[in-house]
Amino acid sequence: MNHHNEKSRLKALINLEILDSPQEDSFDQIIYLVRRVFSVPIAAITFLDKDRRWFKSSFGMNLKDAPREPSFCNEVIKKDTVIVIENTGSDPQFGKLRWVEHLGIKFYAGFPLRLKGGEVVGTISISDINPRTFSTDDFKVLEMFASQTLEVIKSRQATKAPPTPKGRADVSTKIIETIATCQEQFIATNNISISARIMLELVLEVTGSEYGFIGERLQTKGDVPYLKTHAISNIAWNEETKKLYDANQENGFSFYNLKTLFGAVLTTEETVIANTPSTDPRRGGLPPGHPPMNSFMGIPVIKNGEMVGMVGLANRKGGYDQEMIEYLSPILSTYGHLVIAKNIENARQAADAKLKQTAEELTRVNSELIRSNDELAQFAYIVSHDLQTPLRHISTYAEIIEENLSYQPNSEVQTALGVIRNSVTRLYEMIDALLHYTNSSNAALNFQNMDTNTILDQVLATLESEIKTTNTDLGHSNLLPIFGDNKTISLVFQNLIENAIKYRSPARAPKIYISSKSVNNGVEITVQDNGLGINPMYHGKIFKIFQRVPDSQKMAGSGIGLAICKKIIEQHGGKIWIESNLNEGSHFKFWLPSPNP
Repeated sequence: MNHHNEKSRLKALINLEILDSPQEDSFDQIIYLVRRVFSVPIAAITFLDKDRRWFKSSFGMNLKDAPREPSFCNEVIKKDTVIVIENTGSDPQFGKLRWVEHLGIKFYAGFPLRLKGGEVVGTISISDINPRTFSTDDFKVLEMFASQTLEVIKSRQATKAPPTPKGRADVSTKIIETIATCQEQFIATNNISISARIMLELVLEVTGSEYGFIGERLQTKGDVPYLKTHAISNIAWNEETKKLYDANQENGFSFYNLKTLFGAVLTTEETVIANTPSTDPRRGGLPPGHPPMNSFMGIPVIKNGEMVGMVGLANRKGGYDQEMIEYLSPILSTYGHLVIAKNIENARQAADAKLKQTAEELTRVNSELIRSNDELAQFAYIVSHDLQTPLRHISTYAEIIEENLSYQPNSEVQTALGVIRNSVTRLYEMIDALLHYTNSSNAALNFQNMDTNTILDQVLATLESEIKTTNTDLGHSNLLPIFGDNKTISLVFQNLIENAIKYRSPARAPKIYISSKSVNNGVEITVQDNGLGINPMYHGKIFKIFQRVPDSQKMAGSGIGLAICKKIIEQHGGKIWIESNLNEGSHFKFWLPSPNP
């Protein structure tokens, strides 16, 4: 900012006569709404003097003024633009400032307060003790509050102007007081209709209108605009219309007929003045018994380039003119701000309700899952216990029979007994596998950053004898660290390596190689072998409990190892898959999140 602009800026600020002025409800109520909408611990309306920041209204700071430099606000003034710092910890200019560290500020957003002449006299700002993002919608809402602050400044200045013959200074004072009352009512009740009725009463009084309404512009599902009133004069002319008014005044009337004077406002988003309504081509006519309409003015309420509502007035003596719109602008602007604040609050409440519902549903599902896991564990234990007892009996009696038939070594009975023994052994293995699978589902996990190389070394030490016996050539790269549970991830490595050794090809010496790489904010680990391979048509089957591919049926195994691997990896928020063809070896791959920084 050059010296000339700063001089003009300071002059405009002095002319406002706002520095060191007493506390004013209209500013405090804006800050209250700002905090409520953004859910921040610190908010302020600040004016920048030559060497200081003066806080007209603030929350979360026990200060009235502070040095101008260095500060966020001064940066807004110098650059004449919105300043947003989503994380001060990574900002080299402001992150280490003493007062920023003292207040624990991690986030800042400040919007310039620019007067009609272009001078930026201050800011409206929000701060948080946690980093946060600032969306386009957040920008629009903060801009709205900046606009509302400027409207209050404008109305405040109007009260200081010399009184005119029409007593406009007194009316301006009344407008400011009404705006403060409306904001106060909205803050206390979150009911825009109460504030709108207060506004309508004042507008009718200062314009000399007989009746009118204030309403929100909404749209049907087909994007057709309609009017929903928040305040409307009682012009009931018979018992039927009186009942209609009493039934709808609280929740408002909805008007969908656009072929009317107020409909012209909704569709064109422009002011409609009709001082001879009966001959105006935009008129829609009045129902029988309706009080006469001798003049009409409909004013759109525009906020952030969008029509959010309108004010309709009727029967002012002498008719309406454009000058009245400027006169009513503080009321119109305040109503627009309240509409937006209402919609934001409604959206927040709906989001909170949805979040609560989701949390309750998640709690219910988690409880159900815990109950199901407990029942599964209990079922597995009971089944294993109940099955093992008769199996022991079968095995024992088979051995007795076999001993008594030892003199018939090649008989069909001996063959049948061999089948029984093998079946019993297989069933024992399946029961044991079922218990292992159940335990893997219920295991308490201790998540931590882990050195994958250390985990693998421990697994290889356990399998050393098996690796040497089969002459397996096993190697690995320098594996990336992962985030997970040491015990269960070790089991994944062990199962995959044991499978690679078990299903080795008789045509070549077994070879296994383990590697890793960074993928999608995580680590992808590959266990590659040159074994028998698996037909792609069975790739989806092998990770299911007790499922084995036809070519592996002749080998020992329960069909549980890969199902346990899948269960463990999914408990870690990861995924596991296979890339393989028959007789071409296999690549078992799994992905896990990267370690926490």
